[in-house]
Amino acid sequence: MKKIILILTSLIAVLGCSSNDASSNIIETPENLIGSWKIVGYYTTFDIDAQPPTDNFHLVDYVNEITFNTNKTFSQIAGNANHTGTYSVSTDNVLTLNYTRNFPTEPNYSESVEISLLNETTLETKLYSNEFCGTDAVVGYKYNKIN
Repeated sequence: MKKIILILTSLIAVLGCSSNDASSNIIETPENLIGSWKIVGYYTTFDIDAQPPTDNFHLVDYVNEITFNTNKTFSQIAGNANHTGTYSVSTDNVLTLNYTRNFPTEPNYSESVEISLLNETTLETKLYSNEFCGTDAVVGYKYNKIN
């Protein structure tokens, strides 16, 4: 449960730091991004300082999968919740997810993450926030491709 709260807190924190400037430098979707990805773990700024930093990689044992389609839409399963929306990638490797809410009373929202690694089998993203634990922080997520 703590892991879910940490990830949700990080995602909420990045909402306040999102910028609309990336929309002017949108590129074609990297071919390796298309497909389904499952989160396998995360680390935080505090873990990066450890030697070696990979010792503090936190494995994730709950369902969190995201599928990127060629038409720039995505679907995500996070625990018991299903999300959909559109996405874009900017020239500076910022992946922006534009979520469509399921209920009319809830507003749509966006979040942006930096793609730090993308190949045929691995996607790693980083969130930067100055609201996480009251200090500048980075939260990194690692996904493995499942199809």
